[in-house]
Amino acid sequence: MKKLSGILCQSLTIAMMAIILFQSGASAHNRMVQPNPFPVYVTIPEAWKSMIARQDYENESIFSFKTGNEKSVFLFSVTKVTDEQWFTLKSQLTDATVIANENGYIIFVQKTAQQKIKGASNDQYQQVLLELDNMIKSIKIG
Repeated sequence: MKKLSGILCQSLTIAMMAIILFQSGASAHNRMVQPNPFPVYVTIPEAWKSMIARQDYENESIFSFKTGNEKSVFLFSVTKVTDEQWFTLKSQLTDATVIANENGYIIFVQKTAQQKIKGASNDQYQQVLLELDNMIKSIKIG
């Protein structure tokens, strides 16, 4: 039951972030879009580069562990929101860490709370988890 509650909470958080990011994208539609509006640089150890997938969006980058035939598993995300959006979101995000607060924007990181995965990839997942904090510490916003 606790695991289901955690999954539902994470799903709700992701859905709320998607709505807010969609709203911010819709309001920004009339402005000129820059080629790379939210460049995020993360140092990923060479041994893990083929096992980590990255999805980039206008205001967010999501990093996931590739499990092979199974669905990818969320590792961490880097998200940029306005101060106003942060004010709305912060009470709902129990695991967010602010890494930058400047020029009216908040950049925060959320990382997985999932300690194990099912299947043969769990050993590799455990090794990646050991490096997760170092990857997060390496984040640079360009």
